[in-house]
Amino acid sequence: MPRNVLVINDYQKQAATVVELPHLKSNGQVEIEAIQILNRYNVDTIYTTVEELVRRCAGLRSLYGITSGLGRDSVECFRDKLEMKVQCEKAGFPVSKFRKVGTGADIVAFLKEFGYPAIIKPTNGISSYGVKVIKNDKDMNDYIKDMYLVENTCDEKSGGDVIIESFVNARMVHVNGFARNGVIELMWPFLYIATNLCFTTGSSYGNVLIPTSSPRYMAIKKATQHLLDSLPCPDRLIFHLELFEEPDPEAPSPVDSAIGFENAEKRRDSVNEMGPFKYSLCEIAARKPGATITELINRCETSLLPQDHPSKRMDVFSEMDFRLCLGLPLRHNRMEWSRYARDQAERSELFGHGRGGGGFLVADLIVPLQRGKLEAVPKGEECPVAKIGQVFTGYNALKVNTCARILLTLQDEEGVTERQAAERLAEAEKWYKAGVKYSSC
Repeated sequence: MPRNVLVINDYQKQAATVVELPHLKSNGQVEIEAIQILNRYNVDTIYTTVEELVRRCAGLRSLYGITSGLGRDSVECFRDKLEMKVQCEKAGFPVSKFRKVGTGADIVAFLKEFGYPAIIKPTNGISSYGVKVIKNDKDMNDYIKDMYLVENTCDEKSGGDVIIESFVNARMVHVNGFARNGVIELMWPFLYIATNLCFTTGSSYGNVLIPTSSPRYMAIKKATQHLLDSLPCPDRLIFHLELFEEPDPEAPSPVDSAIGFENAEKRRDSVNEMGPFKYSLCEIAARKPGATITELINRCETSLLPQDHPSKRMDVFSEMDFRLCLGLPLRHNRMEWSRYARDQAERSELFGHGRGGGGFLVADLIVPLQRGKLEAVPKGEECPVAKIGQVFTGYNALKVNTCARILLTLQDEEGVTERQAAERLAEAEKWYKAGVKYSSC
C-alpha cells in the first residue's frame, strides 16, 4: 500500500475510501479531503502515526465531536513544548528552568539569570531539528545575530515559537508505551547511550532496553505514571517520553552526562545501575517512537518465536500501535511471543517480594558517517554499513547519516544489566571504528 494515504486499513480492499496525497506533512489538502470523508461516513476514530499531523487531527476530532483521542483542548500538552512544561510544572512534575523566547533580549535575560549552558529549541519541533546548545557568549551572540530571526518562522519542523531552557547535565532515558485513560498498560523503557543530538555532531548513540530487574525499571514506571497524571490524557494514548535521569541526593556519586561521550571507557563508566534515581521532563510526544526504536521493540515482542517464524519479519509494534489506538484487541498473545512481557509479568507478581524477571534485553548503537569518502569497512563480520564510495559532507536530516548499526540481544536466566550491554556495544564500536577508513574529498 502507498505510504501517503489518508485512510489506512489492514487491507486496502477493505477500506471504504482511500485518498493518496503527496507531502502529507505540508499539504493543506489533507483537511479538505478528511472533511469530505467525515461528512460522508460515521467516523469514531482518527488515527495518525505522523507527529506533524497530531495537531491537525486533533482539530478535526474537535470539529466533528469525536471524543476518542486528543482534541483541540488537550493536544498542545503533547505537541507544544512550552505548554507541555507549563502544565507539568503546575502539576508538580519536575522540569528544568525555561522561558518563552520572543526577542533576543529574552535569551540574554534568561542566561543572565540562570547561566550557561542552555538549550534553545522550537516549541513545535521534532527530533533534534532546530535544537541549539548555547555554551558561552559567542554561541549566544551567533545565535541571536545569524539564526534566531531566520528560525523563528512557522515551519513545523524547525520553527514557530522557540523556548530556552537550562541544560540538564544528566543521563537520558526514553519510555515508549500505551496508556488507557491515563494509566500505563504497556511500557518499553530504554536507556540512551548518548542522544540523537550527539549523533548530529558526529558521535555514536544508541538505546538499551532496561531489564525489569533493574532498579531503574520501577523508578521510571512511577515517574512516567506521575507525568501522565499531570497531563490531559486521552482515552487511548501511544506515547514516546524522554526523561532526564539524575541520582537522588542520597546517591553516593553523580551519573555522568549522556551528552558528548569522549570514548568507550567513559560510556561504560557512565552506566550507573545502583540508583536511587530521580527524573525530570525533557518532552513527551503522542506517537510511537521513530528511528531504530520501533525495530528494537519488534525484536523484544517476538523474542520467544523461532527465527524462521513469519512474524519475525513483521512490524509487530506498528500493528500493536494501530490496534491499541483504535481500541482493538491484539492479535497475538504477548506471553507466548515476548520474553520481556514474561519478565514484566513476573516482576509485577513478585514486586514487594523480590526483584523478579530481568533475563532479557535488546540494544543497538548507531555509528555516524564522518566527513570524507568512505573507503573501507571491517571485514569478516556481518554488520549493516553505508556503501563504499559514499561521500559525506556533514549531518543532513533529510539524508542517511549512518555508517553502521550494531545490534545486541542479551538473555540469561540469572539476569542481564544495562552495564553488560554498554560494555558489549563499546567493544563492538571500537572494533568497527578500527576498520573504517575515509579519504578526503
